[in-house]
Amino acid sequence: MGFTIRSVRVAGRWVPKELAERARRTAGAGAPFSADALTRAISEVSDELAALESSFPIRTLGATSVLFVTADVCDASDAGHPRQADVVIRPYYLRIDLLNVGANILPIPRSARATFYRRVPALLRATTPVLGVRADRRYGPSLGVATRTNLLDPTGTSRGGAKGGGAQLNLALDGRRSLSRSFHDASAALGYDRPQYGGRLGWGLGGIYMNSRQPLAGGEYRRDGVRARVGVASRLHQALLDSYALGGGVRFTRDRYALTDDVAGAGAIRTRETGFELHALSDGRLGAGLLRGGVWFDAGFLDRDAGSYRRLAGRAGYATELGAGHNTVGVELVVGGGAARGSLPEYGRFFGGSSGWNFLYQPLGSAPIRELPAGPVLRSFGEGEAALRTASGVLGGGTSYWHANLNLSLPVGRWARPLIPDITLSESARGRRTLRTALKGQANSVEQWIYDDLVNERGYPDDEGTEAVATRIVDRDIRPPLTYLADRANVYAVKPVLLVDVARIAGPRASSALAGRTWLAAGAGVQINVVNARLDAAYLHTLAPAADNGRGNVVLRLSLQNFY
Repeated sequence: MGFTIRSVRVAGRWVPKELAERARRTAGAGAPFSADALTRAISEVSDELAALESSFPIRTLGATSVLFVTADVCDASDAGHPRQADVVIRPYYLRIDLLNVGANILPIPRSARATFYRRVPALLRATTPVLGVRADRRYGPSLGVATRTNLLDPTGTSRGGAKGGGAQLNLALDGRRSLSRSFHDASAALGYDRPQYGGRLGWGLGGIYMNSRQPLAGGEYRRDGVRARVGVASRLHQALLDSYALGGGVRFTRDRYALTDDVAGAGAIRTRETGFELHALSDGRLGAGLLRGGVWFDAGFLDRDAGSYRRLAGRAGYATELGAGHNTVGVELVVGGGAARGSLPEYGRFFGGSSGWNFLYQPLGSAPIRELPAGPVLRSFGEGEAALRTASGVLGGGTSYWHANLNLSLPVGRWARPLIPDITLSESARGRRTLRTALKGQANSVEQWIYDDLVNERGYPDDEGTEAVATRIVDRDIRPPLTYLADRANVYAVKPVLLVDVARIAGPRASSALAGRTWLAAGAGVQINVVNARLDAAYLHTLAPAADNGRGNVVLRLSLQNFY
């Protein structure tokens, strides 16, 4: 008391100028310090952020949020200006996804620094871009970008999302280009989607155009075509089967496969194909970890009476953190297998190699995870490089496969900083209240909101039975991610990583030319998380079989997420 406020600043990203000026006037810049005036300024900042929920309808997105606003008052006196203070109002704002569980468990920290969404550049709001850099021996270093725009709300500022049921007309563009070779992947999709929320079944339909040129064993595979798809998604609220996504589609493509040294393409396989696809995906929880499973079926009908084929594949994964606090051991395990029958074209067989996406953490029902796996994940090889070899030395694909992939990330306490600092908010006879305990305590506030929603919106009785229902929802869906963010998530973390892959591809039983082969690979690397970026860098070496034990692969992936 007795100090004059020299300056007032609101910390955050894209702070509106009018809010900064209003907070400055309310807090009393240039006037004697007043705790009441500062409290009113804090409330104005809090109200501005709370209003953002109209742009992110909780019932539409399946998310909840936690907001905490505090202020630092610092002595800024000097010889010429005694008894002056600077004020910094600091809002902390976290959004927790309740549908895409992997978005919370994936150790990509989200900054708690508040973003004033309406001032985010319009281009970012409209396209929500995701950038990726990848390096692969076969594909070469590549740069990718993906964007998604809701044409019904291109500016991302509509307040009618929840009332309109969250209907979206999404235009998605996805492109990836090798920087050293002629390979590429590109697609453009338009879909009408109604996301699941409030217990209602979500559904969507749409179409996609795709064009790609990819490495495949000793050659390259080109595909050009269109696909129509339909899908549904909902939640069962069971431990091992919390949510699911079912879908299918039809495709019409032109396909070409040729050996790399077949310059004229005289021996290339060219065909037109009509096919249909089905998939079933699920998420659940086992202990403190994320459990995911998927089954895919695919059938193709070739032109010129070349016959047809069928393929079936399955994959399951589990991710968890062992230990307590911020220094935990990360465990990721993925297993899978598949088989094919019929008149398989060479490009329809199974080939192994590294993969550009992680099965565990893709949003359930997203485009990459809807695709039937191309074969076993074997990260010591390049994309589509692991194959069977005939007696004449020609590489070919298999008709069945299986694989297991294990990642262990090891903590180093000095190389990490918690996302939620251990800030003391108050102390009393009942104990110490910190920012972390306040964050976890928000689950109790959400429980009251859910109870009111059940009674007022869904017709539940106002009794203890409904209270028990609200408690179960909070304990299952809300308390775990809040606890993870408060107790385990880091602003930055550097972890050594150990990797092990085992995979097998087998040919037709009647074929002696394409015998089965089993690979074992192991390696090590580093995982670096910095706010909203994650860098994975590792080297895996093939240990067996002896014919391939000289092969190794550097796996490097940089992902940037959540620009704002």
